[in-house]
Amino acid sequence: MSPRLGETPWGVARFAYSYLAAVAVGLATGLVGVVVSAIAQATCAGDDPAYCVMARTGVAGAVIAGAFLFLAGFVVRLGWEWAAWMVALSLVVGQVVVDTGVLEVLFTLLVLPAAAAVITFERPDRAPSRMVRWLRVGVLAAVVVEVVVWLVRLLLSAR
Repeated sequence: MSPRLGETPWGVARFAYSYLAAVAVGLATGLVGVVVSAIAQATCAGDDPAYCVMARTGVAGAVIAGAFLFLAGFVVRLGWEWAAWMVALSLVVGQVVVDTGVLEVLFTLLVLPAAAAVITFERPDRAPSRMVRWLRVGVLAAVVVEVVVWLVRLLLSAR
């Protein structure tokens, strides 16, 4: 059953809407990222312009992607929870992808939307299942571990 306009999608439709929103966010972030990269190249000068461009583009890309995630969550009626879980999952999956060398874009497009749809999968007439609650706890624990690992790496590299 397909949801009517204005209703939050649930069931299998939630997965389809999640992938639709993720692809739209990827396209929008990529288009805006090109402009940001050009601006960063034009404004970076000094000792290490390549590092400056990379840092400015990375920070701007993360902020822009986050903003587009919340906008897509609103437009596609997935909710702010979906966008927040996409950001949390991106933190965890991003580090795993960097450490293991898996194709980032493919992995991100395949795993994150489905995981966010599962984590926010709720029927309008029922409370979240036990599995969904444990998935949420697991992702939050992984985010905390990721932040701690990142801080330890940062502190050790500062020596």
